[in-house]
Amino acid sequence: GVRHVFCGHVHIPVSGIGPGGLPFTAARGCNHQMILDFEARDCAWAAGGPNYGIIDVGADHLFVHAVDFVDAP
Repeated sequence: GVRHVFCGHVHIPVSGIGPGGLPFTAARGCNHQMILDFEARDCAWAAGGPNYGIIDVGADHLFVHAVDFVDAP
């Protein structure tokens, strides 16, 4: 019965469809951001403020909304 996988701690927003057609979402973190480069030996840091996600899941819908909270009014 799994229809979507949510995960975290990848430091960048990532979403897609994984093996077997299962969609996934990984939101940004509440800390620093990193550039995803599978061939680099070291991490490349990127500018990006802390963020949290609001996820609304229903029988026939899925919404993921990202909210920045540094310097927000």
